[in-house]
Amino acid sequence: PALINLGWRTHFFHDGRAASLEEQASGPITNPIEMDENFPNLISELAIDPDYPDLFAAAFANGQINQENIEFALAQYQRLLVSNNSKYDKVLAGEASFSSAERAGFNLFFSEKTECFHCHGTILLTNQGFNNIGLDLDYADKGRGVVTGLSRDNGKFIPPTLRNIALTAPYMHDGRFETLEEVIDFYNSDIESHANLDPVIARNMELSEVEKEQLLAFLKTLTDTIFTNNPEFLPAE
Repeated sequence: PALINLGWRTHFFHDGRAASLEEQASGPITNPIEMDENFPNLISELAIDPDYPDLFAAAFANGQINQENIEFALAQYQRLLVSNNSKYDKVLAGEASFSSAERAGFNLFFSEKTECFHCHGTILLTNQGFNNIGLDLDYADKGRGVVTGLSRDNGKFIPPTLRNIALTAPYMHDGRFETLEEVIDFYNSDIESHANLDPVIARNMELSEVEKEQLLAFLKTLTDTIFTNNPEFLPAE
């Protein structure tokens, strides 16, 4: 999931298994298919680094390099990653105007023809709930169902924010789609009905080719180049 506007999120990971950024921070560190690290080793490595002991001493009253402070530092950094300067934001603020194609796409996005706004209609462009959008009839990943143990939650995932969505391929929880065009085509004609399917996604959108292009044009207005080019958030040279 994109690391954008996380300070307002209520659950983390695609299945919502973490309830705070601090809890989320330890997941990738210890996960065997990600960093596959443990905190004693990490703490030892940071303790002999030429910079981190002084940084931790300046940041925390106890000055300690420990798991709690590592998680807190990572979470605090992620809360800085605020993206709110896209063309869409400027239009909402009266500082810019949509093109005719973008306006048509905006109207489609917030229409009952597409139902996009049910999952992505808030200012965060995610409802922070859990939805099954009809990707699969059999679940390689049960999503929220793994967390709750309830069969009715199988295949449900948190809708991702659509902010900067044109820059965050591949798409869906398993990255099965390489382009936004593929995502739109899925919603347009490939949704399969089943018991866990979210009721607001009970049918295909059936957009024309022009309407698909208009919806794509609107999605591209959600790109915030001020955020993506902010030198504060770019790796050091």
